[in-house]
Parts: sequence; C-alpha cells; structure tokens
Amino acid sequence: MALFEKSLQAVATLDSVLTTANETFKTEQKKLLATLKDPTKQIGEMRQALTETEAEQKRIFRETVQAEFAAVRDKVNAVVTAAPPADFQATLEAIKANGKNITDYEAAAFLEKYRSNYFAFRTVHEVLTAAGKKLDSFVMKPDRIAAEMDQGEQMLLNWGREWKGSNYLGALLQHHTNPITSLAAMCQDFLDGRYSVEEE
Repeated sequence: MALFEKSLQAVATLDSVLTTANETFKTEQKKLLATLKDPTKQIGEMRQALTETEAEQKRIFRETVQAEFAAVRDKVNAVVTAAPPADFQATLEAIKANGKNITDYEAAAFLEKYRSNYFAFRTVHEVLTAAGKKLDSFVMKPDRIAAEMDQGEQMLLNWGREWKGSNYLGALLQHHTNPITSLAAMCQDFLDGRYSVEEE
C-alpha cells in the first residue's frame, strides 16, 4: 500500500458518507414538511442523528490520518537513526585525510557506497563539500520532510474538522495528483535511499 493511501481513502469516505447523510436529511425533511402539520420533533431527531453521524465519521477520519502519519514518521526516524556500517569511521577518516585530493570519481564512489545509510551518506556529503568538492546535489534532510508532513497532516485534519460539504480542497485531495501524493513521493524517495536531490 502506498504511503498515505489510507488517509486519502479516508478523505473519499468522509466526503461520500457525509454528502449522502446530508442529502438524505434534506430529502426526508422535505417529505416531513409536506406531510405533517408540525414535524418539529421528527426533524429534530433526524438532525440529532445527522450531527452524531458527522461527529463519528470525523472522529474515524481524524484517527486514521493521525495513525498513518505517525507510522510514516516512525519509518523516517528508523532511516535517520540507522547505525552506519562498521567500516564507516575508518573510511571517513581516510576521506578527511585526503581532503582536496579526492577526485570527482572517488567522491561519487564514496557517496554511492553509503547510499543505503542516511547518516553515513549525509556525513560523507558534508565532508566532501567542506573539502571543496562541487557536488551537483544536496542532501534531503529529514527536517524538511517533517515540516512537509506536519503541513500535510494539518491540512487534512483541518479539512475533516471543517467539512461542511464538498468543496475545492475535497475535490483536489481526491484527484490522482494532489499535495498528499506529492508528499508521499518525497517520503518514499527518502525511505528508498534517495537522499540526494539535484540542486534547485
């Protein structure tokens, strides 16, 4: 299952269930108004049921989004905190000792060697940059991912909490490319070891 797929499914479910519930309420209310002299009690009961449905669906939505975002954060943290390989310290000292004498080929080879470990890759990248190597990429830091995730999660939670009917953001979130699928791609790249991003 793709990252944040549950959250996007929850968007579609919340929008569909609450739209249907509100349309049903309006239809039934019209019928009652047309057939009963004083349908206040029945309409009040229906409105209460609608309010309870909305509250329950919004709770399910909120919990789904929060759980999925927490799970992805855990995956990112696992990548960030993974221990570097046993030979890393010795290799790092050798790179530092050679400094500016490291060739472009060697720099690329060292970066490739540590591509499967975020901390080692980032450290080698920084040491090579400090030694004057002009690298054509920068390291995607987890701080940026964390900030983007916070923003994405808050956007979803706000949309769910404030749902009053289908709107532009709801439609956008249900489109096959949206801010959450873009966030998922960024996170997946990081989890897959694609830590370097070409200079912007």
